[in-house]
Amino acid sequence: MMYFTQAANHRVQLGSDPEYRGRVMALYTVIFQGTTPLGALLTGWAAGAWGVRWALYAGGLISVLGALAAFTSCPRSALTRPANWWPSRPRSSSRRSGSSPNRSRGPRTAAPAQGG
Repeated sequence: MMYFTQAANHRVQLGSDPEYRGRVMALYTVIFQGTTPLGALLTGWAAGAWGVRWALYAGGLISVLGALAAFTSCPRSALTRPANWWPSRPRSSSRRSGSSPNRSRGPRTAAPAQGG
């Protein structure tokens, strides 16, 4: 669950324009965390009325229907990544090539096997 939350958070932040990122993250937080109490209230009512098993079945069915509705309403072009989807990092001009300690060692080779 934590991996999904982290991946979704990164996807939302990297997929939004920088000038709208605050608004997008506010809406994401309201949807992702703010609707949990409402869903818990509805699930508790359904569990009291029909039993726990049917309440969980209903929650799963609603989730699948919501995912299908989102998938079918999304245009195909929004499902593919553009060529420049990863933001570029500005490079520092103070760092010269070859000044990194990893570059001065040369290629790494495997240690010779010890016979014995």
